[in-house]
Amino acid sequence: MKKRFLPILTVLLVSTVLTGCGKNKTSEGDNETTQDSASVSEIAQDSISLSELEGSTPIEYGELKLNEWVTFNGEYKGQELTLTKRADVKEEDVLNIMLSTYNQLATKASPENTVVDDGETVNINFSGVMEGETEPFEGGTADGYNLTIGSGSFIDGFESGLIGAKVGDTVDLHLNFPDPYNPNPDLSGAPVIFTVTVNFIHAQTKEDMYDEEVSRFTDGEYQDVDSFMGYCRDYLEAAADYNFNAGREDAVVSALESIATVNTFYGDMLDRYTERVTNNIESDAAAYGLDADTYCAYMVGLDAATYIRLSAETSTKQSMIMLLVAEKEGLTVSDEEIDAKIAEMNEEGTASVLDNYDRDEIKEYLLFQKVVDFVIDNGNINWVEAE
Repeated sequence: MKKRFLPILTVLLVSTVLTGCGKNKTSEGDNETTQDSASVSEIAQDSISLSELEGSTPIEYGELKLNEWVTFNGEYKGQELTLTKRADVKEEDVLNIMLSTYNQLATKASPENTVVDDGETVNINFSGVMEGETEPFEGGTADGYNLTIGSGSFIDGFESGLIGAKVGDTVDLHLNFPDPYNPNPDLSGAPVIFTVTVNFIHAQTKEDMYDEEVSRFTDGEYQDVDSFMGYCRDYLEAAADYNFNAGREDAVVSALESIATVNTFYGDMLDRYTERVTNNIESDAAAYGLDADTYCAYMVGLDAATYIRLSAETSTKQSMIMLLVAEKEGLTVSDEEIDAKIAEMNEEGTASVLDNYDRDEIKEYLLFQKVVDFVIDNGNINWVEAE
């Protein structure tokens, strides 16, 4: 699915799985901070040494010794697991996401509904000018604002004053700010004139949507409402698949972590996951125009060094546990399976999967899926309905 206009879940390749199976649970440990001027790469280099603090799990480089470094304190077969069934995608869900997306991106709707009524959502431009002034007051203008009539979002008289207006109309609303007006006490009780243009009334049914609007905001990828509805259905089906599979993975990883102890981190694996987490942080922080520490503090409440360390260590721990189960049960992945998965991912993505992941990572991902299937197939499962 090569979609440019709507966020898409990456169903077949989940970065949190390829960088460490299952939940990437971290807990705040050392509170070491970094200087604001430090780059993400510098932070990552320092993060490994944090693991060597007193009381932390030691690191060994060289040959991976799973049987020596990972200990199971219980049986991984016969685990009691509570799993959520895959959610059914209903036509109501498809229509709701289609309407929501259309009303966010379209510039016109409702060819048969041209008069504003209570309870409808309208797209408006407005400008507020205080009585006796010629320029709008600060914060008193907006274009393309979506307002639900009767929501009480605006001062008394604003929303009710639009009832009966037609699409394309411009109306002047002579109003007064309430007294007191807590958001801005200087405006308390003051008379104001809002000039409001009704751009369109939000679509409420499939019939309210224009084919040409769909074509416009999808850059021609979909030419009509029906094809766009098909895409929305595919999106929700993919999301249901993702949530179902993620729930299975999380349940298995949590169960295995509860009965396993990792005595020694495999250094080569820890380095790889540290690099992966660092690259992700670097990319995400740059997208928001933030430095690594600010981004991590906002997203997870930790400084970058601590987050990178904890994430890499968690991924390494989970991977080592999964690999030991695979080794004990003789689970393997063939080259043909890797090639098939790469082809599948390339068909679904916008770029070659090997631009972001190497064959070993894909092999590990597939192997972990086999471990998940094995633990579930040999477990005691309590299935619950999706909400």
